[in-house]
Amino acid sequence: MDKNYVIQDHYSIYLEEMLSDTKLFGRLFTDVIADSVSANELGAIKDYFNMILECSYDQEMLEDINPLNELHYVHRDSGDRKVFQCAFATVERGRGEVFILVTVYDITARVELQQRLAEEEARRQEEMQSVFELIQVQPDVFADFMGDMEHEFGTIDQIQKNESLSAHDALVKIYQSIHAIKSNAVILGLSVFGNKVHNLESKIKKLREMEGEVPFAEMLGLTYDIEKISKERDSFKDIIDKLQSYTGGSAGKSSTEKQNVKVLLDSLTKTTSKAADDQEKLIQFIANDIDTEAIDKGPRRIIKEILMQLIRNSAVHGIEMPEARTAKGKKETGTIKLSIKLTPDKKQIQIKLSDDGNGLDYKKIGEKALARKLIKKEDIANKDLLIKVIFAPGFSTAETEGVHAGRGIGLNLVRDRIKEINGAIKLKSEDGKGILFFITIPLE
Repeated sequence: MDKNYVIQDHYSIYLEEMLSDTKLFGRLFTDVIADSVSANELGAIKDYFNMILECSYDQEMLEDINPLNELHYVHRDSGDRKVFQCAFATVERGRGEVFILVTVYDITARVELQQRLAEEEARRQEEMQSVFELIQVQPDVFADFMGDMEHEFGTIDQIQKNESLSAHDALVKIYQSIHAIKSNAVILGLSVFGNKVHNLESKIKKLREMEGEVPFAEMLGLTYDIEKISKERDSFKDIIDKLQSYTGGSAGKSSTEKQNVKVLLDSLTKTTSKAADDQEKLIQFIANDIDTEAIDKGPRRIIKEILMQLIRNSAVHGIEMPEARTAKGKKETGTIKLSIKLTPDKKQIQIKLSDDGNGLDYKKIGEKALARKLIKKEDIANKDLLIKVIFAPGFSTAETEGVHAGRGIGLNLVRDRIKEINGAIKLKSEDGKGILFFITIPLE
């Protein structure tokens, strides 16, 4: 090509085959590749060609900075994709006029092979990390996690088959179940699986925020993504079976009341420590007043689920950073306390969960609620109404989203799970002193 990037008449016939294009003579090479690069990249490519034509730069340096060392070519009409490697050199053709000789190599097969090898290596690394993470989890706690996950996927399946639900209502319920699965995974340190579920949660969030009706194709795609995550359970089972074969089997499962309490408290302790570590806070979990009969007779899975969400909420939103606590005259280590009791007539379970953090920030809640048009301006100081708002789907005062908070589904999940079992939840908040959640659950 000449200095204006015009392709000359002497080019290999194989170039037409590679580019799936004919009659290249007289066309601009930059136009041929324009659909395969961005506008900024095309500008950089032209600058590079000018550097080649100036003949004042070291050839080795030019090869190192070659912007077309790996060109992902897209044909503008057919959409066919190939990967080319282009090399450039200068040649003279009479009267001292300088041209650029372009050599194009088709490296599609090589790049695809490298990609497959990289994907396979990543898959192996991921599997090894999953094995390492599973080894760290206590068998009873893991069995509890698997049972909870089985239940949530069963719930999702029922939601998807329920034709009476609108797409929006279905998405809220699916969102809750996916959030519950993610919460459990993150707490147990299953980060590989937890990150996958977190990404699925992000997709659901985007669908929920779409204006108007959610397209059928999007809901179908979500079904496929959920099925893909669901199949991860089978890989967990395979890994556990392999580990058990190496260790000669696992210990027998205990179904006693004490074991139920132990698994629950182990899960909640892990919830606290994981959330505290990720938030760089110091938090102790105290559960000295636990009635084993209440755990054994009550809806243990739902109790665990709502307590995990409330503990994470306290760790993220309630309890302050150590330096902030000491500045207020508090101990640098925050405290989350739990009690679970049966009423004397044994007809109700009473749960109290408290923290000694900041308490509810009604001002911030009011501002966020007003911005989202969940309340009217005259209700911005109505504390009873603001308490209802924090349980609304999608509401959060967090400035950023993360695996622990920011998506506004945790407290909404708590509200709906308690509603499912005909329970009730109340809260009491004192500015600067903390918050108390009081939950009642009927045993019938």
